Amino acid sequence: MRPSQRRGALLVPLRAPPLARCGWAFPVSRPALMSPESFNRPQNTSKEDFDRFVGWLFSHTLTELRASRGDMAATRAAWIHYVRRGLAADLLLDELMTHLPELFRRAQYPEDEARSVLAMVKTLNFSDMGIERTETGVRLDGQVS
Repeated sequence: MRPSQRRGALLVPLRAPPLARCGWAFPVSRPALMSPESFNRPQNTSKEDFDRFVGWLFSHTLTELRASRGDMAATRAAWIHYVRRGLAADLLLDELMTHLPELFRRAQYPEDEARSVLAMVKTLNFSDMGIERTETGVRLDGQVS
């Protein structure tokens, strides 16, 4: 008796199914990967997409911050860019602020530059971040950079 024919045994075919043996290839549809640059929370409700975007945003911002060390104007632009990208993707300001200490630490500023950068970050205001007051509330100006 063949192994797949025993009673009570798991039935496992000994040969490949007919279509697999004929050499035909069938495309397997996969969901399109989310582009971090176009992520928008209301349109991308997947937790995986959200986590992927936050990881991309953190990584991309960290690269910009490290590249701009020593240049306060570029450093300021990198911090503002981080907040604007997050807000444009409909992340909450509070969610973005939770990553600030880790981004700051991992940017590895020299001690004297760290003090200057921290003071500069504390002076950023809503207008810098692209948040404008309107008659009906507030809105994001839509500019990412």
